[in-house]
Amino acid sequence: MSLSKDMMTCQSDASESDERSCSTVSPSLNPGFPQISVVVCLYNPDLKKALLTLASIVCQVNVDYEVILADDGSREDLTGALKKYLLESGFEGHVEVLRGDLNQGTVKNIANALEYVRAPFVKLISPGDCLYCDTTLATIVGHLEKTGADLAFGKAVYYSLSPEVEVFDISRPSFPEKYDMERFGRAVALDNILTNWDLVLGVTMSFRTSSFKSAIGSLVGHVKYVEDNTSLVSIMMKGGTTSLIDCFVVWYEYGSGVSTRRDSKWSTAIACDYREFWDVMLSLYPGDRRIERRKRMAQFQIGRKGVSTFRRAVWELTHPFGLLRLARTIVARCRYKCTGYDKSYINAYLESVDERVCRVIGE
Repeated sequence: MSLSKDMMTCQSDASESDERSCSTVSPSLNPGFPQISVVVCLYNPDLKKALLTLASIVCQVNVDYEVILADDGSREDLTGALKKYLLESGFEGHVEVLRGDLNQGTVKNIANALEYVRAPFVKLISPGDCLYCDTTLATIVGHLEKTGADLAFGKAVYYSLSPEVEVFDISRPSFPEKYDMERFGRAVALDNILTNWDLVLGVTMSFRTSSFKSAIGSLVGHVKYVEDNTSLVSIMMKGGTTSLIDCFVVWYEYGSGVSTRRDSKWSTAIACDYREFWDVMLSLYPGDRRIERRKRMAQFQIGRKGVSTFRRAVWELTHPFGLLRLARTIVARCRYKCTGYDKSYINAYLESVDERVCRVIGE
């Protein structure tokens, strides 16, 4: 399967919308002004993974978009090679290259990139993760325009290369529909994150730029790495709205991100980030018991390699109906089967970068 725009068309079927790929949306185009900015967050990236991500970006159709390459002080500067790839692939939109001299962490890197975003909507992505198909950005823009949401997220195909594409039966959050405020309201969405701690996979999120800037701004100086669910909470607590895009929006390389590393160093770093974040939230919303409890949970995680199901069960005993919620979450995760995806998209991205990687390394 080639990456030509004529061939890469995301199909839809209304009767199977829950398990099919993105439905095509063609918002009105405004030449010269992007509808969405794609920020590619870089820190010591693997070249092939970075090009794989860009391959999924350059093939997007029916949408005006720009690309921002935001490097957070990598040891080797690959931004020139990545920009060259974009231009040689025929991308005609604006490309902004940002490179920090020092590594400052994900939050500051994103905050800096947001100062250069020109579009009303923004999508973050990292090397190894890919947009699901060629109409994904158009689908995201169409959904955000239609719903007026400050944050929207879709479904992900969790995958790894070993060496063939392997797909996992994993879904986050376990109950995505509860974040659809049009259907269930704000109280249900807030309870799902603050009480149930039903985390949303960060790479599936897209934001209204102004809302995201406000959320990230409240994190700078307090949080270093965790920008996704902290922004989700911040946006909702400030009165912003969330919405569900009921289709696949990304291929997520499972096991390579900071949040999925199973070692005490990163688990502690993330827990410390959350502890600081909950301190910020408590200063803004004093007396909120859900936030106080989340802070205690973050403190409990510091120094541990995550939290085992047993420890989580013991923790849930301290909250009414906690064990029942935990049981429902475990059942939902065990029952989930990832179906309806089309591997030809990710395979096409992979085929397109193999030759280019060899050429760039040779140069």
